[in-house]
Amino acid sequence: MGLQVQVGDGYFVIPLSIVEECVEIFAKDKEADRDQQLVNLRGELVPYINLRRWFEIEGESPAIEQIVITGVDGRRVGIAVDHV
Repeated sequence: MGLQVQVGDGYFVIPLSIVEECVEIFAKDKEADRDQQLVNLRGELVPYINLRRWFEIEGESPAIEQIVITGVDGRRVGIAVDHV
């Protein structure tokens, strides 16, 4: 089973077994540290990747991004998408 997400006109599936939570993030809640993208999630900085940039999908990100927080082997990483 998986969680279907959308970026632009494309659809992707993230395995439910690694999904911890989904959050909405405003630009003010994101922090930059070198070239990493980080989200401040209840006081914890969690790195995330933006699927739009990763797959070079044209278009603008929405004003409020959806970030799917995943966890594997005690590590957390977010995946920024347009819609969950």
